[in-house]
Amino acid sequence: TAPADGCATFDTLGSSFDTLLAVYSSCSAMSDPVGYVSGGCNDQTMSTDQSRLYCNVSQGNDYYMVIDGWQSDDIGQYGFSVSMQVGVPCNCTSTCCTN
Repeated sequence: TAPADGCATFDTLGSSFDTLLAVYSSCSAMSDPVGYVSGGCNDQTMSTDQSRLYCNVSQGNDYYMVIDGWQSDDIGQYGFSVSMQVGVPCNCTSTCCTN
């Protein structure tokens, strides 16, 4: 649940495998393979096999993250971090973006 309006950053930096990160706005949307929020899916960031997303979030709204491997044999320990700039919107043209 977002504590305030702003730009949230989600990443899997430090993971030991090729990650895929997706952000959903509800549990029911997770049953749809492309039900993630607009722009809310990333495979690679900063020329690494890890993922990062910047998302405009709204206070009180729930967001659900899914961390997966790019291929079925991509498994291992994952890193996951969240940070937020309160009151500052992301520089995205959709809900989420990778830059």
